[in-house]
Amino acid sequence: MQKVKIWGVVGSPRKNGNTTKLVMRALEEAKRVPDVETELYEMAGKKFHHCTGCLSCIDTGECVFKDDLAGFIERYLKADGIIWGSPIYHMSITGLMKNVIDRMGNSMFSSYISRGLDFPRFSKVCGTLTVGMHRYGGQDFVNTFMINSSLVMNSVVVSGDTVLGSYIGAAANTGVRV
Repeated sequence: MQKVKIWGVVGSPRKNGNTTKLVMRALEEAKRVPDVETELYEMAGKKFHHCTGCLSCIDTGECVFKDDLAGFIERYLKADGIIWGSPIYHMSITGLMKNVIDRMGNSMFSSYISRGLDFPRFSKVCGTLTVGMHRYGGQDFVNTFMINSSLVMNSVVVSGDTVLGSYIGAAANTGVRV
């Protein structure tokens, strides 16, 4: 049987924080499935410039900024599934994760277009996890953003089940550091 690679992406600028622990827990559960391998990726300590809308990627298929994005995209393309994890920063994802998503989408689409290729349909299976300080901290906004970003990238988003029915994404409320 072919191995399935699940990549856990942590958008927190804080290394080994609560979001990392939550994504690691999800990856541990994924590893229990036969023929699944996992990898954790923390954005903490990495450099991701923001998109300036220069549109150079349309001409060249690559972003003009030389930072950690190329390595991120390379790993992203190798994964079969992605678990996106972000803490809530002002009712949204972190700036690091926003920079990655903005530039990744533009660079990848442009790379395929510049080579005369169609972007792959249903390119990934994705799930989302969020961490907030209190019950109404913006978890729904962050999950919605990550889900919509995954859908824009032609991914299939999985949902979890709750007592009340299907709920897309997962959220954790914590007032203390784990």
